[in-house]
Amino acid sequence: MSLSRLVVARHGRAGTAPTDGERRLTEEGRAGVERVAAALKSQGIAGPVVLCSPLVRAVETAEILAGATSGAPPRADARLEPGAEPSALMEAAREAGAPHVILVGHMPDLGILAGSLIGASSFHLSAGAALVFAVKDNGTSELQAVLDPEDA
Repeated sequence: MSLSRLVVARHGRAGTAPTDGERRLTEEGRAGVERVAAALKSQGIAGPVVLCSPLVRAVETAEILAGATSGAPPRADARLEPGAEPSALMEAAREAGAPHVILVGHMPDLGILAGSLIGASSFHLSAGAALVFAVKDNGTSELQAVLDPEDA
């Protein structure tokens, strides 16, 4: 089964914690991700494989997105930790073996991946935002939607 739609989602707004990996979503961050999750569902993202960074804020974001799109529980993948290379992110998406994949991670990594998919150097994603791409058989991608938690 080949990848046909890829969602690149930045974790929602997070608070402070003793370590970066323990930062949790704020109430505002959770509400924003819930709005984006509803918008993803309306975009026809159904039954996706959701892969996320193992950091708490990314896992919480992934759980919300998976819940709204009727996907299986998200899977933490170390390739999505901060500092990820775009090639590793795409490898994770393709290895998921599903037509719809949601990647939940961090900036600037996701921005560099998104930029590479649209022929730019980078793309800024605000906290909780998601980009929906159509992935073609020839490996090219087309940006279909930009979902910002403030607008969703």
